[in-house]
Amino acid sequence: LLDGTLPSVVITDGSGGQVYEGSGTDISVKLSTNQNYTAYVSGLPAGFNAAEEGYVLTPSMPDREIKIPASPQNFTVETHGRYYIGSVIYDDPFDFLGEDPSDDGQTSFGQLLKQYKGIFVNLYFNSCSACNFELPYFIDAYNSVSAYGEKYSDEIAVVMINVSDSIAAIRQKKIDHHIPMITAANQSRWLAAHFYTLAERGYPTSVWIDCEGVVVGSVTSALYKNSFIQYFELLINRYYQINGAQRPDKNVTPTAIISEIDYFVDARKRKII
Repeated sequence: LLDGTLPSVVITDGSGGQVYEGSGTDISVKLSTNQNYTAYVSGLPAGFNAAEEGYVLTPSMPDREIKIPASPQNFTVETHGRYYIGSVIYDDPFDFLGEDPSDDGQTSFGQLLKQYKGIFVNLYFNSCSACNFELPYFIDAYNSVSAYGEKYSDEIAVVMINVSDSIAAIRQKKIDHHIPMITAANQSRWLAAHFYTLAERGYPTSVWIDCEGVVVGSVTSALYKNSFIQYFELLINRYYQINGAQRPDKNVTPTAIISEIDYFVDARKRKII
């Protein structure tokens, strides 16, 4: 740090016993994976106070990295586990990957909500067997058409966030499996870490965010096609409920509606006659 201050780190085990104490700006500690630990960071300059009382370390994340930002104003952006059911998402930009580097780009949740009726987030990693099990069902659901004639890919922004693999490995999986959804890496502003509270039970974890940016639900398990569609439908219906509008049926053409009206008019005339 610029003023020469070195933060202090104390790590305790599940019973509160201290297993490590030290100071520095780059600390690596090897811990047993048979229990939970808590890391406490202190001695930071004004403005760098941690948002959490302690950083929980569990056996499911043996290589967890705790990051203190370069400037105080960015700390809230890097908060670990910031999202939970009922919270409103922040409009942080993040990078997405194409099958070719020339197709890479940047977007944000706020930008996506200007284009879509909701956001469906899926957290995964390449070697996760449950994640790989659900992937073909996920893609099939994404490419499906609703009973109202809508393409889910046009209605819902689906963002797949890889929690651990390299950009090269993520890109290769996207190519190999022809993944059409928006694909992002954990390197993008700690994107996956924001969802840690929702995904702490494991992967894959799916999270749905409504048109107002509210996290309305999550599930940690592999899903089948019908389950993905169920959550897409929930977001679309919620969009129309929030906006006080009737969901349009794209299967019904204006010509069909006119014909139906003409039929009832003719029937009414026949009855009067």
